Amino acid sequence: MDPVALIAKFIVALAIIYLFVLGIIAIARPKLAWRFLSGFASTPQANALEAVIRAIIGVAVMVEAGSFRFAAFFFVFGAFLTVSAIAMLFMYRQHRSFAQKVVPPLKRLLWLYGLASIGLGIVLWRLWSPAY
Repeated sequence: MDPVALIAKFIVALAIIYLFVLGIIAIARPKLAWRFLSGFASTPQANALEAVIRAIIGVAVMVEAGSFRFAAFFFVFGAFLTVSAIAMLFMYRQHRSFAQKVVPPLKRLLWLYGLASIGLGIVLWRLWSPAY
């Protein structure tokens, strides 16, 4: 198997596991999840890390798009993640301002955020058929 494809599969699998874990933590340990979510775009370094991880996942989704049902949609979704990650790198102040508006209302809805995260993980897992 092509090493790039294998790495992409691993990254997509990690992203799906991340969604499950984040969802479970948001429901079972909301204070811990809140601390984690509050860190998004909190510093230029956190913003850069978030952007790099987002870009890596985006590229992996584009590489793996053919393994998803609705391959064209997932290729575009991966491209969106990648392009938006590049924009995040250059627009830290705007990203931080956006996060300061969007993240605080989530505090009282962390259980719903957790369910949505788990639900998205399930959908991605069910739509993905990686060939080994």
